[in-house]
Amino acid sequence: MRGLVIFNPVARRARTRKPLRALKKAFPELEVSLTRSAGDAHNIARDAVVSGCDIIIAAGGDGTINEIVNGILDAPEGHKRPTLGIIPLGTANVFARELGLTQGADHAVSTIIKGYTKRIDLPIAEYHDADGNIKRRAFIQLAGAGLDAQAISMVNGKSKKRFGALAYIFAGSRAIMTGQPEIKIATDAESAIGPLVLIGNGRFYGGGFVVFPDSDISDGLMDVCVFSKVGFVRAALYALTFRLNLHFATRGLNRIKTRYLHLSSMEGCGFEVDGEFAGYLPVTVNVLPGLLNVITAGAPRA
Repeated sequence: MRGLVIFNPVARRARTRKPLRALKKAFPELEVSLTRSAGDAHNIARDAVVSGCDIIIAAGGDGTINEIVNGILDAPEGHKRPTLGIIPLGTANVFARELGLTQGADHAVSTIIKGYTKRIDLPIAEYHDADGNIKRRAFIQLAGAGLDAQAISMVNGKSKKRFGALAYIFAGSRAIMTGQPEIKIATDAESAIGPLVLIGNGRFYGGGFVVFPDSDISDGLMDVCVFSKVGFVRAALYALTFRLNLHFATRGLNRIKTRYLHLSSMEGCGFEVDGEFAGYLPVTVNVLPGLLNVITAGAPRA
């Protein structure tokens, strides 16, 4: 079995020496590729699929995983061949948490070697990038428009390195003070409006926040949360609710399950996928069921 590990540029080699030795023992033909700039993970993954790679292992955060997944999908028949493994080395590692990979790199490698796999859905977003070009991009875990995307656009690599997850909280506070445009969302069956829209392919957002408690990464649906108002007090209540999985602050929150979603705004409104700013509304999202094979912690249920 041919395998490839793709490293994020900020991943520390020292943290992965032992896990890599274990992986190379399990997969003698394993190769390692270190990315050097944005977009490298996408191109390396695409080329690996074309060359016949059987397993691609993403060593990094959600942004790196997103690049790799889109690289796999951009290869001819890419969704049919490789299995995706994860070694979480990012800031939030939301997708790794969704797969049960919460015990560090050694646990992730042990999971990869055991090889329990599951086919998961992938939502595909079609939108405009910063230059006005139409783009298509899959996301593995989450996407957002409005306040969420604006906050992410305010976070750079330096602040993430210095403050970690707190960088997003600081940016979110600044975004709330600037005011937000209204976003209109429409599905095949209903519509809603608000300054913040979050879209989940799994349960988690931003680490341990259970924003989509009923979501299933393989049910053929995405979960949508439309917030009618977001100020400091209500944002704090939502954060507490989602963090503790209590679900008492539901006022002003509209939950929707759907296979299709369209988002639009009369003003310039940003859109993010898997924690990376992508472009601007309008955005159309469609779910493609069972598109990707991933390695997950624990044996699959019967």
